[in-house]
Amino acid sequence: MVSLPEQTSAFAMPYSQLTIDSRSALKRFSHRRRFLKTVQLLALADGQTVLDYGCGDGHLLSLVARRWPHCRLVGYDPIPSQLQELEGVARDVPIEAIASTSGLAQASFDRIACCEVLEHLIAGEQRRVLADIHRLLKPDGRLVITVPLEVGPASVAKNLARWAIGQGNDGLCIRNAWRAFWGLRSSRGEQGAYISSHVGFRHWELHDLFREGGFEVLRRAWSPLPWTGPLLNSQVLYVLRIAK
Repeated sequence: MVSLPEQTSAFAMPYSQLTIDSRSALKRFSHRRRFLKTVQLLALADGQTVLDYGCGDGHLLSLVARRWPHCRLVGYDPIPSQLQELEGVARDVPIEAIASTSGLAQASFDRIACCEVLEHLIAGEQRRVLADIHRLLKPDGRLVITVPLEVGPASVAKNLARWAIGQGNDGLCIRNAWRAFWGLRSSRGEQGAYISSHVGFRHWELHDLFREGGFEVLRRAWSPLPWTGPLLNSQVLYVLRIAK
């Protein structure tokens, strides 16, 4: 797995403070809706096997456990501080916390979620992650990938919220915010294979990678206001399966 810098602003506080417990009411609303939408799109049945690939503090898996208590739940995260948070959640919820996927058997999961991960990786690492997920997903399984919407009108509200709460972000400046509005490429704080900033992430660049990785997109959804499409939303969610 890509070596991730542990001491960045993104990991210097509990993950929930960046998402469901953010100081920004807009971010709290956005991330809570994203988690609920992801659970819905997984279309689970009790007794299935579920992997959260890059699970953070395990909030998504805790939501799954409450509704489907007999699923096998596995949370993978390579970042030590995130894995510690997950292990704290796993004391109350039956989640297997792992720091590597190398010991997992091929085609062992009915459902895989990969939420807010790919935007932090360069293209080569994105390909590697998709190949690993392809290995782990059952032939008739379902994959849900979520990434932030960081271009166009939606980027304006997100960047204004970041400025308002003083959220440290390597790519947050007037120039990059302007380029994000128009969907133009900009520096995003690359540190080797890792990218620290969301600002200017162009989600459509994943589409070719999905096809190259052997996946078929079944559905694309938007959150938190699905009826507005890409205009007023903060996340885009993809439902995929292994291409036939």
